[in-house]
Amino acid sequence: MLILCFQYFYALKHGVHPATRGKYVRTGFLKASQLKDSSGAIYCTVFFVYENKEFLKKHPKIEKEKPKITVSSSKK
Repeated sequence: MLILCFQYFYALKHGVHPATRGKYVRTGFLKASQLKDSSGAIYCTVFFVYENKEFLKKHPKIEKEKPKITVSSSKK
C-alpha cells in the first residue's frame, strides 16, 4: 500500500515548522521525494509514510479538538 503525505501535512498534523522540516530533509532524518516537470523544476515534494516511520514515531500526530455545536431553539 502506497501512502504519501504532502508538505503541508507535516506542519498541520505533526506541528513541525517548515524550516525544521527542511532541516530534517537536509540531515536525512526525514526522507523526501521531489516531483519535477519536464524542465527540471520541482513542483511538489512528497513524503512516503513507509520511508519516514522513525520520524512519525518521534513526532506523533496532533489531535485537534472538534468544535462543539450548540443548537438554540429559542423563538422571538
